[in-house]
Amino acid sequence: MTKRELEPGMRTDLADRMTYAGYLQLDKLLAAQTPLGRALYVHYRLDPHNYESMILIADGVPALKSSAVIGIAQGLGPPWSLAAALRALPRTWRDRLYDVLARNRFRMFGRRATCYLPDPRDADRFLA
Repeated sequence: MTKRELEPGMRTDLADRMTYAGYLQLDKLLAAQTPLGRALYVHYRLDPHNYESMILIADGVPALKSSAVIGIAQGLGPPWSLAAALRALPRTWRDRLYDVLARNRFRMFGRRATCYLPDPRDADRFLA
């Protein structure tokens, strides 16, 4: 997850209801490229070399792609929780849209020269 994708969620989550995990959404933030992130990708039978999918792990159950995004939005509360209405669409349609956005995110939103480094005040929200 890039800084541009991560910061709005952290700013929106004023009550610290969720913590973020880069591409893996856990109790804490975790970059998928870390040893633990790789182990979780392998555990959930995902390609540990292809980080095209975000994972939300809630109660030990993984949600991928659009389902992860919707779950994260729900966790942020109103107005973001209205994204739950998107569950009415077939998952295959939602995931196709997710794939298009994931493939083109740098073209649409730009690429940063550096990786996201959290503010020290947010360090407790990161696992590694």
